[in-house]
Amino acid sequence: MLTKIRTIPPKSSLQGFATRIPEDIRAHLTRDEINRLAAAFAPAGGNHGIALKASFHWITGRYFLALLAGPERRSEQRLRAEGHVIVPVGISVFVFLALLVCYGIVPLAFVLYLVKSALRINIMDGPSPLHAWMCG
Repeated sequence: MLTKIRTIPPKSSLQGFATRIPEDIRAHLTRDEINRLAAAFAPAGGNHGIALKASFHWITGRYFLALLAGPERRSEQRLRAEGHVIVPVGISVFVFLALLVCYGIVPLAFVLYLVKSALRINIMDGPSPLHAWMCG
């Protein structure tokens, strides 16, 4: 029977793993056994539908940002035990639409208004009611 072995981290990580094994046990292990142990204890890669990860520099140092999304596999009892809040679908849709309006439609409308004004296109006669509010 063939055993599927995950790819192990680079050699430096393998050496770090090997140094954590007590000396009396490490003396009885072959290099292949240490490789298999390192692969078995390596962090499992998540099976997420969306897995975006980024590391960036900011004024105060380096930061890491991760966005993970995928189907929820944990039970509701486990989620409650871990302190997670289960949000109803209606609230989730409302928040999504509110964010879409605030960060998408409103700025787009403002840009389109500026382009219309720059091209001197008049949709209605007389001054625009938005002109005084947007341009001061």
